[in-house]
Amino acid sequence: MSAWRGRRHRADERRSFAADLPKPVHGLPVLVSAGSSPAGVAYAAQHSDIIFATASTGADPEQACVSLPAQIAAIKAQARQYGREVKVLVNPHVICRPSEREAHAWRQRILTAAEPGRVRALLADAFAAFAWKEAA
Repeated sequence: MSAWRGRRHRADERRSFAADLPKPVHGLPVLVSAGSSPAGVAYAAQHSDIIFATASTGADPEQACVSLPAQIAAIKAQARQYGREVKVLVNPHVICRPSEREAHAWRQRILTAAEPGRVRALLADAFAAFAWKEAA
């Protein structure tokens, strides 16, 4: 499958603009997919170069650290069935501060200010892919 089948892609043809840009290493642009449903992962395994993944165990970081290695291995194995090697990226939340103590304080500030109803709604939306059922 090609992203631009039958058409030539040109970024810009104006006279006032010219760019000498490197071509993609593999001759095509890098294709990125984000999908956690079985259908989304299957599509990405067949067509994408990079797959964004979220932990199948939900929002708990400790559970995610336990479950992600096997989940990533399964995604890569599925891509290999199509003769493809893919990269898998996860979506971490990183808090950076000058010291570890300040980072923990900032985390606590976020948690203290959080409105539980809004957090639950956000997480329910973010992890809704795991509630999807495959069409029969």
